[in-house]
Amino acid sequence: KMGNTSSSSSPGSLSIVLDPPPSRNAAYVAGQSISGSLYAQSNANVTSQLINVDAYISGKETSRVRYTDQQHYTASDGERKSRSVTQYKHAERPIMHMAINLGNVATGVRTGAQYRFP
Repeated sequence: KMGNTSSSSSPGSLSIVLDPPPSRNAAYVAGQSISGSLYAQSNANVTSQLINVDAYISGKETSRVRYTDQQHYTASDGERKSRSVTQYKHAERPIMHMAINLGNVATGVRTGAQYRFP
């Protein structure tokens, strides 16, 4: 799903905040570039001279198709009839998996501090 998401696991949490879509429809279109910021927050102090922050991003495509099927049958009186039946097909497939270096924190990490990576 595209949108603002949050993932939480020890020892901290990540939040992704997307910038609003540039179109008047207020929706992203498949293949369109998106932008935003990632916020990282630690549940523990980490002392180090340099901490690299990497994100591992995976995406999937989910689709649903609605179609109408024409079914023919014989009624109880022997008359041949047909009716329209709406059906749905669902599919899902992975479309990407990549690692991205977001940057680094050179000051160590304080408990509860939030770091923004554009």
